[in-house]
Amino acid sequence: MEPEYPQPDCLSWNRRHRDIGIKISLHAIGCNCTPENKGIWCYYIFIHESKIPPELFKRLWLEDKRTKFTEVSPERITHDYYTDDIYALDFHGGCTYYAKHGHTEGHRSVEIGCDYNHLYDQEEPFKPFHMVELDAQNSVDKLLDILCK
Repeated sequence: MEPEYPQPDCLSWNRRHRDIGIKISLHAIGCNCTPENKGIWCYYIFIHESKIPPELFKRLWLEDKRTKFTEVSPERITHDYYTDDIYALDFHGGCTYYAKHGHTEGHRSVEIGCDYNHLYDQEEPFKPFHMVELDAQNSVDKLLDILCK
């Protein structure tokens, strides 16, 4: 007998646009906290160190900041991603996610992303996948436009 699997509450799709990795995900599927209970779109672009000039990658590889949210909470690493370079990537509603991957120079990447669940757009109709994909491709295009300046 085939086991029954639970309905996923998150789906994701991986794409490439102009040789830059993109991940599109749909979170909180079926949650009554979203319009139409369809979920929350997010997209992320993956910028590998070898794909862009070293001086631009250095500007995107943000300094680690150690912080504690309360006196008793564990120390965490955060990043100030409100920089001109990241803002220029034109994420939907602005960047809301930043992560660094790898630690060996030449083999590192930066993951930058956003979500579609902001105060000003929570009540908007659910966007179809292709519109989110176009937004993600636009962020990659903006990144590559920076390289041409």
